[in-house]
Amino acid sequence: MSMSFVLDTCALISGLNPLEIRGEVYSVPSVLEELEREGLAQVRLEAALASGRLILRDPTPGAEEEVRRMARELGEDIALSKADLKVLALALDLKNLGKDSAIISDDYSIQNLAKRLGIGCISLTTFGISYAFDWAFYCPACHRRFAEERDSCSVCGTKLRRSVIKKIKVK
Repeated sequence: MSMSFVLDTCALISGLNPLEIRGEVYSVPSVLEELEREGLAQVRLEAALASGRLILRDPTPGAEEEVRRMARELGEDIALSKADLKVLALALDLKNLGKDSAIISDDYSIQNLAKRLGIGCISLTTFGISYAFDWAFYCPACHRRFAEERDSCSVCGTKLRRSVIKKIKVK
């Protein structure tokens, strides 16, 4: 069985050429919106699309909802863009179809969520994550903790910060 790869924006910006990957190569349309129109990454992307080697595909609504739910649960939702969430959801769709797949990304938030969803990750310019984190939001002024994302403390109005509440060693 051949491997399937899902590319995020940073993989393309880092210089990855989709034409050089063996296996199926996917991405989501919103990755196009994050690329500079005149950059080399855009040229590589357009060449891969024209050759048919790169498949642009939107994830299913069910996979998107599962990814959003897990991102909220782990406290990663504020660190992920719309394109990041769709990349994760597409990889989840491929996994659910029984495909051996991995996301190519150096983004630690994507890697953290992918590990929790049972999706493989490949880093290009970093070593990848060593630990998966669960995050919580807290007020640095009055020290209250909040389970859900919000901008400011409902008690004193101070801007909230994130902190790690749990870390798990990953392979």
